[in-house]
Amino acid sequence: MRPNNPPFYIFTGGPGVGKSTTLSALEKRGYTVFFEAARSLIRQANLGLHEAHPQ
Repeated sequence: MRPNNPPFYIFTGGPGVGKSTTLSALEKRGYTVFFEAARSLIRQANLGLHEAHPQ
C-alpha cells in the first residue's frame, strides 16, 4: 500500500535566479509552498521583532 503523501520538491540556487518568483507562481496555482525560514527571520530581526536583533 502506498502512503497518501504528495511529493515534495526543494528549490535551490543563488540569489536572483527565480526561486521566490517560481514559488509565488506555484502558490497562485494552488500548490502548498514553504518559503525559506531565514528570509522571514532576517526580516523580523531588521524590524526589531526578533530577539536575535534587540532594539
